[in-house]
Amino acid sequence: MLGTASLILAGCGATPNLGRVPIPIPPSDPTPVTAEAGQPQLVAMGDAVRAIGPSGGVILIQALGPEVVVPSPGPGGRPPDQAFATITIRASALSGPPLQVAAGDFQVIDDLGDTVAMTTDPAGGPVAGDAPVEFRLQGTINTGSGSLTWSPQGSPLVTWDFDIETD
Repeated sequence: MLGTASLILAGCGATPNLGRVPIPIPPSDPTPVTAEAGQPQLVAMGDAVRAIGPSGGVILIQALGPEVVVPSPGPGGRPPDQAFATITIRASALSGPPLQVAAGDFQVIDDLGDTVAMTTDPAGGPVAGDAPVEFRLQGTINTGSGSLTWSPQGSPLVTWDFDIETD
């Protein structure tokens, strides 16, 4: 009996070996998801998406940002409820016929579900060959979560999710 108690007590002081918990490591060069008619994609801001147009043109499109200009705090040091932000759109051709990427095909929705008026510089254009397209969307966006949706030809193809923080 005494021997059994000694073994049990000795086991209590030992550190249990639970093994190692695997920690996922993102790939160094993640493969972009593919978006096409009937298969739209929801991704995080900054993720690149392989988009296939109706004529078979394939591009790599990415939304970067938002870069936020944080205004001064309000009365009592309260963080502002909105901020001026810039979102950069980059697109490059991968194969097939040109695919139009126009600023007017993008819509920003803020945390309240409201459409945000955005200006653009420049307006975009056809993505073909070695001529990538890059332009910026700018506007004042409410703090919180938001989304940017690209709807070429009126149908949503890619939505990027983002946050605006001012505190």
